[in-house]
Amino acid sequence: MAVSVRPATAFEYRQISSAEGDAHTTIRVRKLSCQALVGGDPWGRVRDRRNLFQPVFLSTRLSLRQPFQSAAESDVVNDSTVNYSTLSKTILKVVASRHAGAKTDWSVNDFLDWIFLHLTGYSPDGGRGDRQLAASEKTGGYLSLEESSLYTAPLLKREDLKELELEVFLPKGSLLSKGINLTKSVYFDSPGDGDSSSRSIRQVFSSILKINDIQVATLIGINSNERTARQLVIASVEIEPYISPHRDSYNELEQIVFKTIEESSFETLESLAVHVAERVIDLFVYPYRPYEQQQEGSSVGNNKGPCSLVKVSLEKPSAVTFADTPVIEIVRSTKPVAIEGTNKPHSAKVPFPLLGRLDDWLKARSL
Repeated sequence: MAVSVRPATAFEYRQISSAEGDAHTTIRVRKLSCQALVGGDPWGRVRDRRNLFQPVFLSTRLSLRQPFQSAAESDVVNDSTVNYSTLSKTILKVVASRHAGAKTDWSVNDFLDWIFLHLTGYSPDGGRGDRQLAASEKTGGYLSLEESSLYTAPLLKREDLKELELEVFLPKGSLLSKGINLTKSVYFDSPGDGDSSSRSIRQVFSSILKINDIQVATLIGINSNERTARQLVIASVEIEPYISPHRDSYNELEQIVFKTIEESSFETLESLAVHVAERVIDLFVYPYRPYEQQQEGSSVGNNKGPCSLVKVSLEKPSAVTFADTPVIEIVRSTKPVAIEGTNKPHSAKVPFPLLGRLDDWLKARSL
């Protein structure tokens, strides 16, 4: 069966996935707990290897193309549904296949791709078909599995799926936030007519990187008393779609957000939110994906992808006495013309860890 794959913008993915209406049959497994050899060192220490064992929570959502009518009528788990126990055990087996003796470092992006591969026979970008499921080790960033019992056909058939979403949450993945999320979603268009060898499935995918609740003390507020002491601001940042730079970079993003807020002295959350979004695009997105590579409708094969959206959410818990917190949220596009004054993006990445002020580093580069 042929497969046509391309990345999608956030808006485009939601538009395509909702074209056939809401999902009538959905199966979820929330916060499957395990430990995994994945992710980088949040301290930025130089080590023999980047990956660390850390706690991981995995959530899965899949929508079936057909209702599980026969399973409901017969009150048994049959081929019309997906056994959520088997789904959970399969995911845990794949995670366990990563071990301390593995010689290749994996990003969190690779980690999710590996699970997608064993569930459907394809990674979200359409790579490595099911015949390559047991391919030789250390090719394309993937390792072979040690247990021969894992060399089986994929658990899920893509022609039976409408959508598949996997989310990994790293509660200890950063020093300054409440955790890191990477979510990958794949929407499968209906197969065309004809036999299975001639039918085609259009596979559209998107991904979201989110850093949750970075807590920063900063000077913020319009009242005279607010200009004399720092207050707590809680920031969350999302990038969608997140095109992975083939290495974990979320700690670099967290550093940029933290230092930008800490060194600021705005009077309003609105101005601070715009400043944070522009810094994220200028200092994080563009150094990994220059604006020339961000084109609507472009494909992964030519090293280009769709423009991303950067969402910044800021909370100021001390601002309103009888409310938990006011919240300001903004969304900005990484398309250069969408951001006034963004004509010459920085080409250099911010060092990680950066000792000293981010403002001083930027000033030194401009001299």
